[in-house]
Amino acid sequence: MSGEQLTRDERREEYYRLLSIVDAQTSKAQPAMASKTSITTIASRIGLEWEKRLKAAVENEDLLAYDGRVCLADREAILERLPHEDDPDILRALVVAEAGTANPRTELIGDINTRLQEVVDDE
Repeated sequence: MSGEQLTRDERREEYYRLLSIVDAQTSKAQPAMASKTSITTIASRIGLEWEKRLKAAVENEDLLAYDGRVCLADREAILERLPHEDDPDILRALVVAEAGTANPRTELIGDINTRLQEVVDDE
């Protein structure tokens, strides 16, 4: 669809396809935040106008983004991944990304910081 004038429905479909890609790259055994490069590579390969969709998803707070990483902003999705995340850099990126939103969820930031402290203490 890239390069064409998209209808509103097509833009909406691309938006949700991008969210679906991020979800697949950050669920189960995947890191809590995916690299932006991996997301954009996949999106480009299937012809999405990912730049606009990614920007919109971050502005709408459907995605969190920081330091070349992205994840769904859904609280439950983040909490589901926390016990499995052992990379302190990803946990720090999650904190900064959430803190940078228009309405930071302080309880979620606290949960992420608790996991970060557990990971750092284990090192």
